Amino acid sequence: MENGIKHEENKGQVLPSRSEYHRRKKKKRRREKDNVHLFLAKLLFYFFMMFIAFIFIYYVFLSK
Repeated sequence: MENGIKHEENKGQVLPSRSEYHRRKKKKRRREKDNVHLFLAKLLFYFFMMFIAFIFIYYVFLSK
């Protein structure tokens, strides 16, 4: 049994050690938080690009 605990009810299943489990859980939590920040950054970037595009279109039509 490598780095794990055999679960008595399920004879074939090997569970990760407690520290490994918490390390994976922490990584998953960090990944989820990163995904939220990445999503917000992309959203902000897209709104900024649309704002620049609208300003450009506005000045093009105003100059005529």
